[in-house]
Amino acid sequence: MENWEKDDTFLAKWLAGELSEEERIAFEQSEAFKEFQAISNTASAFKVPEFNVEQSLATWKEKRRSQSISELPGTYARIKTFSRMQKLSLAATVLIGAVVSFLYFQSVSISQIEYVNGFGSVAEVTLPDGSEVILGSNSRLRYDESDWDSNREVFLSGEAYFKVENGENFEVITDLGTVSVLGTEFNVKSRNGFFDTTCYEGRVEVKIDEEVRELTAGEEIRYQLNREIQERTFEGESEPTWVNGIISLKEVPLKVALQELEAQFGIEGDFETISDTLVYTGSFPGDDAESAIRLVMEPFGFRYNFDENTKQLTIYK
Repeated sequence: MENWEKDDTFLAKWLAGELSEEERIAFEQSEAFKEFQAISNTASAFKVPEFNVEQSLATWKEKRRSQSISELPGTYARIKTFSRMQKLSLAATVLIGAVVSFLYFQSVSISQIEYVNGFGSVAEVTLPDGSEVILGSNSRLRYDESDWDSNREVFLSGEAYFKVENGENFEVITDLGTVSVLGTEFNVKSRNGFFDTTCYEGRVEVKIDEEVRELTAGEEIRYQLNREIQERTFEGESEPTWVNGIISLKEVPLKVALQELEAQFGIEGDFETISDTLVYTGSFPGDDAESAIRLVMEPFGFRYNFDENTKQLTIYK
């Protein structure tokens, strides 16, 4: 196997002139060298078109602000085995893309940072200003690092607990509502048509459609599509229980509780047929699917079957 096949950074080093003399000579004597040399010569002739950075950035922000975060691309990798000729072809494509991308990003400096968290896990994220985010299971967080000082704005799909440093206005944008703060601690959940914001410290402003509500510590706001906004107060809670592995739900439709099982454990099932009149209040562990299902289902007396291999939950009504 050639060095360029074994080392993912080999071609980049060659382009940058960072190969050792021994590596360079060996590569130039290989069969692949002529093809890569031709590709490099062609790519170097590419001219980057004139680009209005400020105008394009403003257009990009407006487009992304109106776009549902569920439409954002994921960050998943798929492993595949390639033949030598496929590797050569693939490497050539990557080389062209690398050169063109390098030229493009010399003119456009936009740094999009994205965190994608899987099932049954919690991730800690530190933002550029020192604000802390605990990202919940099956959740995604994205922000623009290059514009952070003047625009503290994050896009969230799923659930996250925020500890925001004082500074300019800080916004959490979801597909159902936007939460604005200056410096506080709060939790935001936006998933499957269900939106919830809980304020633990300070003050937050919540915008849902055209309606604006203000919350102080100990207050929570909840919204489901095509339903009225609900508010409640609470005492004795300094942070959401899920950050410590316990999922606590209070007076939510059973369908929402089942969707939380789906988010935590990757469970699948036909939950849309569950009556909206059934309401669940309770807690369950975030690391034990079978116990969690039992604790959610038992109060309603439903028979059910859970296949641990397929993650399929079948409910018999």
